[in-house]
Amino acid sequence: MARSFERRSLPCLLGPGLLMPAFLCFVAACGSSPGGSEAAPPSIPDKEIELRDILGYESRRNPEARDRIVALTRNADPILRALAVRALGRAGGNDNTDVLLMSLGDPAWVVQKEALFALGQTQDPESRIKAEGVLLSKLGNTDGSARTLALVLEALGKLLDESSEARIQGYLTAPEPGVVAAASLALHRMRSRSIRNGNKRSEKADEILATALGKALTGTPTPETEWKLVYTLASLENRSSVDDLLRVAGPDHSLWSRLFAIRGLANIKREGKRASTPVRMRPFARSS
Repeated sequence: MARSFERRSLPCLLGPGLLMPAFLCFVAACGSSPGGSEAAPPSIPDKEIELRDILGYESRRNPEARDRIVALTRNADPILRALAVRALGRAGGNDNTDVLLMSLGDPAWVVQKEALFALGQTQDPESRIKAEGVLLSKLGNTDGSARTLALVLEALGKLLDESSEARIQGYLTAPEPGVVAAASLALHRMRSRSIRNGNKRSEKADEILATALGKALTGTPTPETEWKLVYTLASLENRSSVDDLLRVAGPDHSLWSRLFAIRGLANIKREGKRASTPVRMRPFARSS
């Protein structure tokens, strides 16, 4: 199940005197991203009214307040724009999806980031179709930004079904580690959702995916990328993955990679015992 937006909102948790500190925390968390050109943080004293509007709409979904929040997505302040986009995303709805899609063209990275995350959480069927189409077209039009491409892949992984698997698999060979990691988790989400929906996965489809993941692991992925590849590969419980999982289960790899590799190997061996031809595994080399 996709991660829900139904979290406790700030107005429920904060008293009036803590709205500005909460706002400052958001500003500090956003910061200026590497290579970005965001504007300076907003002037605090005159932002409390706008902040109250945003948090109030987010918690109460008041339709009468929506026009004010939409107007804030065009505010000169990128932090207020980002907060407004977040609130619209959490409120949901087809009209709000249109605003989120427009916000993908915002010059501030923090606004794009909020819009992409929100689009990935879309629940309304009509909005999902709309978001999928725009995000798929954006795959080849991210202006060379690896961080944007990674977030687009993350969002698509929460929306697409397995019919788009081949297209996402192509990003497992991307030169940017963050893109490879995002593609791996997107493929995991797509496959898992398909199975939860009662769709029968073919062994061939899993073997193709296992081969693509194994090839990505034979390079020199960063530890962060490696464990995400291993996590997806292990979830397949595919016999063709045994050698790749044995390799990363060794002591030269990160703790998380080893954990997921060993878990995957155990599941493959268990399934092998249930089958007529058990899986035989060679031990991996121990460190001296």
